[in-house]
Amino acid sequence: MKRREFLKLSVFAGIALAGCSNNSKGTPVAHYLDSKVGKDINLEGQIVHVCPIEKRMIKLKLADGEIIRVINPDNSVFDTELNNKEVRVSGRLSLDKLSREEIAKNFNEKKLLCHISHKPCLDEKWVANRWKDGSAEKMLKRDNNKLLMRMKEYKVDFVRVFTITVGKLTML
Repeated sequence: MKRREFLKLSVFAGIALAGCSNNSKGTPVAHYLDSKVGKDINLEGQIVHVCPIEKRMIKLKLADGEIIRVINPDNSVFDTELNNKEVRVSGRLSLDKLSREEIAKNFNEKKLLCHISHKPCLDEKWVANRWKDGSAEKMLKRDNNKLLMRMKEYKVDFVRVFTITVGKLTML
């Protein structure tokens, strides 16, 4: 992505921070990212979470609050020291859309969700411990409600999960 495109993304993020209309079907940044799916892109943000289970996913938060899932092309692990660091990520952007039906199915089957990909958590031990300690039901309801509220807010029947497959990750 050229500097000009990065500046456009920064402007969109600023608009979102200033308060965009909820009548649109997603944030201005989400609309911009929709147009970049399948292309190489550069984004800056804060790493708010490195998956502690396999360390193969990062949760990158952009200035407007949009969350981007970051993965390595070779499925290699990320260093947990990246948590809370500001970074620039360059790579190929892809998009998964989780349907209302898929979200309802996971809820009805009582599957705890990964808060990065919003798909069922793969760590069976962690999931079993949440059911054992009594926190699973609360987490299940909280996560389901968040996804339903996002769909209601943007007036859509799906949740977007943007993913960048890393070409380069640079600390800022």
